[in-house]
Amino acid sequence: MGLGLSICYRLIQDHGGDISVSSVLGVNTTFIVTLPLHTSARGC
Repeated sequence: MGLGLSICYRLIQDHGGDISVSSVLGVNTTFIVTLPLHTSARGC
């Protein structure tokens, strides 16, 4: 319990990405996940 965000954070970092959060108490919370573009040599 309470590990969901930390697990997501680790997975995103392991793939070269980043996550940021913006929150307004009682109004909203926004998470922005940024991942690098991956181009495959196999053409998939």
